[in-house]
Amino acid sequence: MTSKPSPPKGAATRPRSISAGGKRARAAKAGSATSGAVAGIDRNDPGRPPPIFVHSSFRTSSTWLWTRFRAAENTVAYCEIFHELLAELSVDQIPSISPNSWLSRHPPSSPYFIEFFDLLEPRGGARNFSAAFAFETFVPREGPRGDLSQAELDYVKTLIENPADPARVAVLTDNRTLGRCVGLKRRFGGLHLLAYRNLFHQWNSYSNQHREQNRYFLDTIKYTIEYAEHIEFFRKLKDFLHLRTEVFDGDWIEHCDYDDIFVAFVATHLYFYMAMFDAIDVVVDVNRLTGDRAYAEAIEATIAARGGIRIDLSSARANIEAPLRPVSDPAGVRFKIETFFKYATREVQPSSQAEAFARRLVDEMWAEHARFTFYTRSLFAAADSASPASKLDQGLLEEARALLAAKSADADTALERLRGLQEELDTVRDAAQRMVSEADQRHQAALAAQRDEAGRLRVEAAREKSHNDDLSARLAALEVELRHEAAFNAKLVSSVDVLRQAFGAVEREVGLRGIHADQGVSPEIASVANDADAQVRAMIATIEDLAMILGRERETLADLEARKTRDNARIMQLLARRRVLLDQRDAVLDLVRAARTRHQVVASLASRTVERPGDRSKQ
Repeated sequence: MTSKPSPPKGAATRPRSISAGGKRARAAKAGSATSGAVAGIDRNDPGRPPPIFVHSSFRTSSTWLWTRFRAAENTVAYCEIFHELLAELSVDQIPSISPNSWLSRHPPSSPYFIEFFDLLEPRGGARNFSAAFAFETFVPREGPRGDLSQAELDYVKTLIENPADPARVAVLTDNRTLGRCVGLKRRFGGLHLLAYRNLFHQWNSYSNQHREQNRYFLDTIKYTIEYAEHIEFFRKLKDFLHLRTEVFDGDWIEHCDYDDIFVAFVATHLYFYMAMFDAIDVVVDVNRLTGDRAYAEAIEATIAARGGIRIDLSSARANIEAPLRPVSDPAGVRFKIETFFKYATREVQPSSQAEAFARRLVDEMWAEHARFTFYTRSLFAAADSASPASKLDQGLLEEARALLAAKSADADTALERLRGLQEELDTVRDAAQRMVSEADQRHQAALAAQRDEAGRLRVEAAREKSHNDDLSARLAALEVELRHEAAFNAKLVSSVDVLRQAFGAVEREVGLRGIHADQGVSPEIASVANDADAQVRAMIATIEDLAMILGRERETLADLEARKTRDNARIMQLLARRRVLLDQRDAVLDLVRAARTRHQVVASLASRTVERPGDRSKQ
């Protein structure tokens, strides 16, 4: 009961190949990598609750666990945030991708990707998402304890900040985060869960899907190894499996021993579990949930206390599937797994708790394998010893039995599905109405904010225009004043020249008459000389005063020139500001048009999602 594969026969968008041109996405370094336990640094919007991350591998009941978070009242739970389908997903495709659209063995639920509908771009694809995120950046360039690329961080930040209600908790789940858990916690903080399943049960589910002609989950083993070849451990695994360079070589399973694929499956999980263990806050054993209600209640209480979310795990069910082939050489497989366990331990350098956790997984896997083999070995032995014709008959019989079992299971669940149909329809309708309401609230709030911003811009533009008019008037007055000052200065200079000429004439007259203090002159001449001297001194004083006035006028003129320069600069700034305001006004109008378009898309989705109970039952 875990994640859905891409639709068969090439319907899904697959990651790019790492062959030929070497066009592998390179995860950009966002900071120095750390090892060991990582302390989360919550850099999210302080007005929102911390996010919850649910990490898991494929076929580990992760989709069932996601439905438990989705059912909570105060969450927005995203399903498989790094699924490659999100690169081209459109609104019209959302209803067709659900547990009923493939042999998922998932519990009944609404379509997987409803929570992404308001993140989808008009041409398809989730905002800020790239198909390379699925497997090409599964392991950061610096290893499983390294930092994610900036593009991945921007995408995850978009998901966390997307809920219209800031009180809702963003729950991000995926089967492709085992190599990114440490980097996600370091950047976003929050509560991090690891959901795991008994490795033998999980492998049987992989192999059973292969038996049903769905090889997606086996292929994920190769994708992970191929795109992680910058890590020495995965280069060893690649050489061990003799993998070709083409990631999507359809014959690779036929070229490999089935036991060796099982070894690679186990080794890959042990490596990631040891690398990420110390960054995990809550470890969830999904096998134990099915038979230990006290354990399930303890997990529920922990999530409620640390994540602020109440979920119900009472619906957990065990399901053991039959593999396509049994392990043919258990002793050889055990030796190979132990060898890769040593490689992984040496490279990861895990804590003692992480290594003990991985060791326990191996022990529990072999214990479950022993029980499974005890009950099924005679069936597999009979199949191996049968004649070709008998094997063919046996194969047909097995197919018939499988078909009969499927029909029986369908019959057993038909009544339950029928009873739950109305409840599911109500859930879909409520979810659609809630999302439409939230989108409408967001739309109205955006329109109100945009109207306020437009009004503010208009007022500011009017204020700037008035200020510009005032400055223009002031500049005109300054120019008139400067012209007056220039005329006054010209007259002043002319007066000074006249006084200087008069002073020179007086000096010449005194010199000609020979008026000096040591000469005997008549009192009349002395009086005239004294009067002339007084006039000269008065003229000198007047000239000095005029010179001072002229200096002050020149300083005033210089100040006026500087002021004019500053006012001209201010006018240029105001004109530039006016151009910016006009650009902002145009941007606001574009946002209004985009909001109206999004509102129309939301209304269209609501009309498609909310269908009548009678129509649903006919389908």
